[in-house]
Amino acid sequence: NHRMKKLLIVFLFGLNANVTISQTLSYGVLLGVNVSASASKDGDSFLNDGGATFTNSGNYVVPSFGAYAEYNFSERWGLKTEVLLHKATLETNYNPEGQLKVNMLEISPNVKFDFGNEYRKGAYLVFGPRITLLNKISYEGSEADQNFTKTLIGLQLGAGTRILDYFDLQFKLNYDFTPFYENPANTNSDFFLGANLHLGIDIERLLHQNK
Repeated sequence: NHRMKKLLIVFLFGLNANVTISQTLSYGVLLGVNVSASASKDGDSFLNDGGATFTNSGNYVVPSFGAYAEYNFSERWGLKTEVLLHKATLETNYNPEGQLKVNMLEISPNVKFDFGNEYRKGAYLVFGPRITLLNKISYEGSEADQNFTKTLIGLQLGAGTRILDYFDLQFKLNYDFTPFYENPANTNSDFFLGANLHLGIDIERLLHQNK
């Protein structure tokens, strides 16, 4: 009857919308490592370790993990947002020396460009802003918030490739425009720069292996 036809049309429309969304929206987890180093602006010098307030402690490579979601609006272009958690350990290069430890939450709403003729099939580029939220800043075990900026804005550029249908191997370089520390005694400021390497596990495709 007419009512059954309407219900069938609604069902088919909903089914088609669900298939379309599943083909364009994907999500997964990220497992890897992060490298954070400190750069300093002091007068006309950049990357001047001698004038930096903080330098890397030597613990350059730390575990990093998180999740991602991406939406492709064409066969080559998409939006990929990543949320990552990692830590940075820095040391002061003035007396008394001490360790600065920072927990970092990184949010990256990036643009993705696939080189292949089909999205999520081969090599790709990612680029865009990086927003880093600093929390649990401690110096020699004591909480340290003074003169630190909690929200940092930066830029990322990276490349990756799809391997074995369900995994992405991705490498990104990053640089912050916002200093995480401004020395109140002079004009010196400290910035984060670094890189990360992650294996992305495509949970959405694993759940829909017939695609």
